[in-house]
Amino acid sequence: MAGEGRTILAAHENRKQFQTLDGLRGVAALIVVMWHGDTLFGGLRPMSGYLAVDLFFGLSGFVISHAYGARLTEGLSAARFMGLRLIRLYPLYILGIGLAAAYDVAGLAMGSPLNPASWYLSSAAMAPAPPSAQSQILYPMNPPAWSLFFELLSNLGLALAPVMILRIRNLLIIVAVAIAALAAQSAIAGDLHGGSMWPTVWGGLPRVAVSFALGALIYRWSPRLRFKPPAALLLAIAAALLFVDAPDALRPWYDFLVVVLVWPSILVCAVNAEPSARLQPTFAWLGMVSYAVYALHFPIIVAITGVLRRLAPRLLADAPLAVGVICLVASLLAAWIADIVYDQPVRRALTRWAARPRARDADAAQES
Repeated sequence: MAGEGRTILAAHENRKQFQTLDGLRGVAALIVVMWHGDTLFGGLRPMSGYLAVDLFFGLSGFVISHAYGARLTEGLSAARFMGLRLIRLYPLYILGIGLAAAYDVAGLAMGSPLNPASWYLSSAAMAPAPPSAQSQILYPMNPPAWSLFFELLSNLGLALAPVMILRIRNLLIIVAVAIAALAAQSAIAGDLHGGSMWPTVWGGLPRVAVSFALGALIYRWSPRLRFKPPAALLLAIAAALLFVDAPDALRPWYDFLVVVLVWPSILVCAVNAEPSARLQPTFAWLGMVSYAVYALHFPIIVAITGVLRRLAPRLLADAPLAVGVICLVASLLAAWIADIVYDQPVRRALTRWAARPRARDADAAQES
């Protein structure tokens, strides 16, 4: 089993792109924007939009295993791996925090108080804010960042025990235990909308454990699977499921089955189904801007609706859908610009900086 796993892992390392996964990430990010738009989209709000986070976790489990699995099992240090993950996540994360802070400062001119200093300090450290009477949200400056916290926790677990975690037998054990915890969470809470606030923070652990481990498991098994449905159909199905408004009595079942069965099934199909040549640029673009959309959309929505609330309150009341579309388009444009002008150059610079000590160590070893 172990030798077979290494063969599958090595075979997959040769594949550089999974464009349908890019498209799924992009569509899921856009639906998260609509979910956080709350009343802006009215009847068009995706009532299961929070389950997009579980899809992100599954995609991450697959992609991280593809990009780093072999390197981790061959000796990539936990510190080095976590440094690379922070280089990927932190620049856009802190830009989102900066946008939120800029809006807070601008609000001073209109008589609004600044947020507590502890929020700024914890946000800068990419750490959850302490619970308080003012807020029970883990990341009150930019609430969607809660999922990045659990993403990094899963990455740390993988970094500390890659050989153990990436074995298929151990992944199956992790999945079984996490699914049992997820079932209990769904039954107790009535849904899987947990993890973003301190009272429900415990719910984030089974969510990330199930989806991340299933993504890693699919990575190990996917070369055996050759079912190839149309890529655009997979994106449409994923989007449609996030718009379902399940009745309260069925909500625990719906959330659980989507996370445990449907998302993994879509991921399996997406790994083996690539878009047509005509759609490839669109899928690639969706993947490129997906994380920037996720990191920046909330402060953009807050800023746009805050300004309109003061300057054109009737527009918010009479045309919420138009405002929602404005927020969606603004998030896309900001993400596209930020990715090209800011994120890519910053990550290249940080990657070069992080590689310098290793280069000096290599030179020293050669001289000695």
